[in-house]
Amino acid sequence: MKKVSVIIPCYNHAQYIGETIDSVLNQTYKNIEIIVVNDASQDNSCEAIKQYVDKYPHIVFIDEKENIGVIEVRNKAIAMAQGDYILPLDADDKIHPTYIEKAVNILENNPRIGVVYANACFFGNQEGIWELESFNKENMLFDNLVYATALFRKADFWHVGAYNKNMSGGYEDWDLWLSFIEHQFDFYRIDEVLFYYRKHGESRNLEAKKKEDNLLKNIINNHNKLYADFIYNYRYKLKNIFRIEYKYRKYRFIYKILLTIVILQLLIIIGLII
Repeated sequence: MKKVSVIIPCYNHAQYIGETIDSVLNQTYKNIEIIVVNDASQDNSCEAIKQYVDKYPHIVFIDEKENIGVIEVRNKAIAMAQGDYILPLDADDKIHPTYIEKAVNILENNPRIGVVYANACFFGNQEGIWELESFNKENMLFDNLVYATALFRKADFWHVGAYNKNMSGGYEDWDLWLSFIEHQFDFYRIDEVLFYYRKHGESRNLEAKKKEDNLLKNIINNHNKLYADFIYNYRYKLKNIFRIEYKYRKYRFIYKILLTIVILQLLIIIGLII
């Protein structure tokens, strides 16, 4: 049974960290290492974490004296992790007891699959199913379809380049998944609700929205070949559409609709790059 390292960065989440750690301790998969990093919290997160560290020897505790941010925390914790598999988990979220067992089973039996996640739901200030769009590599260029708490191999993580430091402020998980796509890895979503995302007013995604333009430019620069290939493919499709229009005049109406769609999508890409 291969070891899984669950990486939990914590910054000012003393009130939630216990629930998060409990959800990992309750996993049906037992060969788990938990690495909790207190990123210089200003509340009593350190004390809350130490209560678990004193009780459970397989919990590794790192107490940062200066705030280094989630990217540095995750990269540092993964570098010291003993597990073959890595599962990032934010300090205010939770996982279902069978999540790790089911995700490991998929990776064990499918070498081309690099990332495994599951259906999800909200809890906290908002409850309900998280309506995740079906995974599509092309659509991933425009929006992140996979949340951060997905299982992957530690070796693959370093192979694709780890979390990019220029994504400080948000979208670092989206950027990482694009790196997996660049290296031809497949993604798999388990068709069960196994992840619980807490909704409250302190989400880092709100901060990411404020810096969105710069973050999107960084994503495009980090993965310029993916975006360039997308534009090239649509140029090819555009040429084929012109050929279809020339040969089949009676389908002119369909041709115009398709041409409009292609041009609009190209303009979106060009606008993002500029």
